[in-house]
Amino acid sequence: MLTAGDMQRAFALAYCLHPERQTAQRITYDACDWLSVLYGTQARRRAASSYKLRLSRRQCLQASVFCVSERWERDQESQTKAIPGNVYEPGAEDLLVRYVKLLVWKTMDRKACHAAVGLGCHLYQYRPEQIWALAPDLFDRGNIRRINGYRLEEIARRFPQLEMVRKAPYGEKKVHTRPPTAAEHELVLAALALFTPWQTPHLRPTESVLALFSDADPRLEWKRLHALIDTDCAGLARLVRAYNHATKGKAVSLRDPDEQLEVPVFPACGQGQDAAPGARFAPAPLSPDALVAMQHALAHNRRRRAAFSAGVLRLFADGQAQGAFDPAAEAVGWYPLPPDTGYLEIIGEDEEGELRLAVVPLAAARHQPLRLCLGRQAQHVLELCCLPRRRGDAEALLVRLRALPAPLPAWRRLLQRGRAALAPRRPAALLRPALAGLTLAALCALTVERLTPTVPALRPVAPVMPAAPAPRPPQALPWQRWVGAPLSPLERGGWSVEVFLSWPETLLPAPHAYYDALRRELSAQLLASPPMRRLLPALRDLWPVLSGLDTLEALLRALREHGLEALAQHIEATQRRHLPLRPLVVDRRLEAAAVRQGLAAAAAQELLR
Repeated sequence: MLTAGDMQRAFALAYCLHPERQTAQRITYDACDWLSVLYGTQARRRAASSYKLRLSRRQCLQASVFCVSERWERDQESQTKAIPGNVYEPGAEDLLVRYVKLLVWKTMDRKACHAAVGLGCHLYQYRPEQIWALAPDLFDRGNIRRINGYRLEEIARRFPQLEMVRKAPYGEKKVHTRPPTAAEHELVLAALALFTPWQTPHLRPTESVLALFSDADPRLEWKRLHALIDTDCAGLARLVRAYNHATKGKAVSLRDPDEQLEVPVFPACGQGQDAAPGARFAPAPLSPDALVAMQHALAHNRRRRAAFSAGVLRLFADGQAQGAFDPAAEAVGWYPLPPDTGYLEIIGEDEEGELRLAVVPLAAARHQPLRLCLGRQAQHVLELCCLPRRRGDAEALLVRLRALPAPLPAWRRLLQRGRAALAPRRPAALLRPALAGLTLAALCALTVERLTPTVPALRPVAPVMPAAPAPRPPQALPWQRWVGAPLSPLERGGWSVEVFLSWPETLLPAPHAYYDALRRELSAQLLASPPMRRLLPALRDLWPVLSGLDTLEALLRALREHGLEALAQHIEATQRRHLPLRPLVVDRRLEAAAVRQGLAAAAAQELLR
């Protein structure tokens, strides 16, 4: 459960992006509600992958604030308002803060190279090769241009009003920027310090930032991210200055970060008024009554989600409606989405109105299907899979929703496991552990007998001089006796050593020998006995019935029901005759197959005569 401190921190983050108290409070509530249905998907990351880091619960709350704020930001910057009560009008500083937020948000769960490229190329205006030179042992030179292209595409999708230009002298495509004012410079640095991923380790004042970016230890990724973003702790500017100090007097030195920092040129700024200097980063905290009301509302939503039973589910991709899915009426639903879609919301409806049931990051569903259980009774079990598709030159996403049968209750699953454990196995599967157990018991019995001392009766005897011990023949150890010549019978629980030693040779092929002998004797006896030969023609009409039976008991029952009692008795007698060859457990289905083969062979030979 979220604490009051977590909610206050989320409110301060939302207020920096939306310096209007009611709007920031609604975004904080929505972000906390997102976290309750988002953290389950994030927890599926068992460990850090090759390019993603696992977020903690508080870092997931920070990402939730960024996600919810993105929806409100797009609504504020559009011509028509779709969110009721979204009356805040953004200004020029709001757009700049949101630009910095985008660079941090899209790289906070990836390795440090992504954050270095995002801040170094699109805020400090360095080239990708210069960013690679800061940490050549850590950054991938062949992949750094691709990362720069991803960041540029994200900026173009989020801020379509920004102009893209070619920067001299290399003609690289970048956002049209300009040098910042003193107030904008301070605003960018303060925003970076506030947007730093939460719960990340600080860099000590005496610690070398170059040494941190020379060590490829993956456990230091969060520390490197903190050192790149947090301007109060280090920032990218400190890394560049340390690099320039190490390469002083060389041609590879970079320009000073203060000269390279530029801000984008927004041609159509908002009509709203910017917040007072400093007020954006120091809002009055939420009142205790507001915190309690928010916690009660979140708890009430959790109870509603647990009691949710059935209904039509509506889908929203980044706040835009994408259709509905009815698990009771359709098994599979396909939904084409834009390629830059980040999150998919699943909204249900109960007696009180709309209810957010799940929030799925589509990046997590691209690698493997996700299974969502909605409601306490899990009456909605959905499998969500995100499949990339290409339509001509454009990329698109295709989301597949599939309704799965609801899982069984716990007591039913336990009963099924018990039945599966008690089900008869193959004879060979049970024979190996039985042989191992009997071998261990016999070895222990022989060893205990050899090592058990005999205690003589205690009576006074005259002292005698000890005689020289007679030479004793060498005796084989217990394990040597098992592989040597035949032994004398030593009864151990009804088993003799000779019989036990001959067990593998006689019983390992026993299942096949038993079935073959049973089939051969059925054929021979049926052909030799005149009464049995008279019963063979009756099998012609009965054969379709017998061929569909699985067990020997069912086969014998069918023979008796059709008046073939003598044939059933003969089969039982033949089976008892081969009882000594049977292993510990015999599969009754294999016995039925052997009997059917014997009857078929005898009938075929009789017809050939």
